Amino acid sequence: SGCLAMGYVDVVEQRWVALHEEESVPSTEHLRQAAGDLFRGNRVAPINGVFEQAPGAQGPAPRELLMVFDSLVHVLQRSPDDPDRVLVAVFRSSANLGVALIKTRAALEALTASEA
Repeated sequence: SGCLAMGYVDVVEQRWVALHEEESVPSTEHLRQAAGDLFRGNRVAPINGVFEQAPGAQGPAPRELLMVFDSLVHVLQRSPDDPDRVLVAVFRSSANLGVALIKTRAALEALTASEA
């Protein structure tokens, strides 16, 4: 599947709610912190302000982020029910990006359904 790790982060408390690693991923603590910085950091509000003014914008904050590096792909998706929770998935760089998004969205949907 190419998914190496998936975790659910509380970005306010800066803690993993859940973390599952298929393979060891370097710096899972950095991923946890990055999720908080990307979704709640002090630079987020000005960036969101720019996008809020864009035609077709539907909300003040990003719902998902996709970051592609040489060796890994990171997908970060904000919970639709709790904006302070973010699902982080790590894939091999060879993973199909569409499949990575679909798998992460399905995992978030299942996770939020189990919390309801």
